[in-house]
Amino acid sequence: MNTVKTVAGMIKTARERKGLTQKEVGRLLGYQNGQFIYMIENGSKIPLNALGKLIVLLGMDEQTVMSTLVKDYARTAKSALKNARAAL
Repeated sequence: MNTVKTVAGMIKTARERKGLTQKEVGRLLGYQNGQFIYMIENGSKIPLNALGKLIVLLGMDEQTVMSTLVKDYARTAKSALKNARAAL
């Protein structure tokens, strides 16, 4: 699972449910256009400060977003630990 794309999809869905364009959301976050939101919705890494603002602005379920992020982090950490054990 690509967590960035999963969260990006959640953001896009929430934005569309609110009836907002990428440009409108970008401006509400202090950007001049929707390019930043376009990049996020298409899988670019999401800065944590922007993620927090998007969760609030779009009325997203905080627990669902956080749970998705934590599960992926745990999976990545376990994989790194397994690789470290194999290398040592």
